[in-house]
Amino acid sequence: LSSSSAGKVLGWELDLEAFSSVTAFAERFLASSLPLHILVNNAGVRYHDLEVTGDGIELHYQVNHLSHFLLTLRLLPRLRASAPARIVHVSSTAHAYGEVNLEVYGAGRPNTDPELFRRRMQAVEGVYGDTKLMQVLFSNRLDAALSAEATNVTSHVTSRVTSVAVHPGFVATNFGHRDRRWLQTMLLVLRPFLARDHRQGALT
Repeated sequence: LSSSSAGKVLGWELDLEAFSSVTAFAERFLASSLPLHILVNNAGVRYHDLEVTGDGIELHYQVNHLSHFLLTLRLLPRLRASAPARIVHVSSTAHAYGEVNLEVYGAGRPNTDPELFRRRMQAVEGVYGDTKLMQVLFSNRLDAALSAEATNVTSHVTSRVTSVAVHPGFVATNFGHRDRRWLQTMLLVLRPFLARDHRQGALT
């Protein structure tokens, strides 16, 4: 916030590696009297090795998609009550290389099988691309449902909750520093020439 702003920043803990933390955060927010006009699902990870969360789910799958999915649905009542409101899913053009394979991500499958994980990591964008595709699919499906919901309420919709997925561009951060070595090297070489700084990235 600028020095002339009358607002304030509240810092509440939210750990996307734990569903219990996501639920606790949502319950705390819903118990407050705060409106919610925008929800930005921005957090994400991009690693090379198989890592499993305390909930028994592969790290990318939980942090990049499932926890955002849970958080969004938990906060949806407040978003509806605060409309006009917007949900922004920070995805990536990596989604174009993703694949939602039911053998890997089907019901009850947490993507913790080392062989299946290895196979998906052989793809151009690996499991990161898969989870970015999940974000786009979720955003599109949610927006369609919210649009239909608003239309059913009134034929003269002036405000509703919208859901969009965005690509922030190539931003100069240390994101992906634990990914495959060739990718780290490529990003390091290209960063001075193509990357936006963190302020430009935030503007997108």
